[in-house]
Amino acid sequence: KTTGKSDYRPPSELSLRFEQVFEIVNMSLADRSIIKDEMRLASSFAAKCGFKENEIPALLLLLLNGIRQGKNKSELLKEYQNKLKS
Repeated sequence: KTTGKSDYRPPSELSLRFEQVFEIVNMSLADRSIIKDEMRLASSFAAKCGFKENEIPALLLLLLNGIRQGKNKSELLKEYQNKLKS
């Protein structure tokens, strides 16, 4: 039975949730550009992963810029965690 609602249950661990959003953004950048619909998808997915609405724009910007600079998931996760601490 389909209710139209997602049965997605995000991991509780920050590193795993971050990794999933990283993968969405990375796939969106496969053609070296990102369109509004892809940004909306990434933003919506980040919200479903439990990231706070006010954190999502900075998270996506960090991922977009970091991926374009060739940074890996671990580097970007550390940067994100440092931003949360400050």
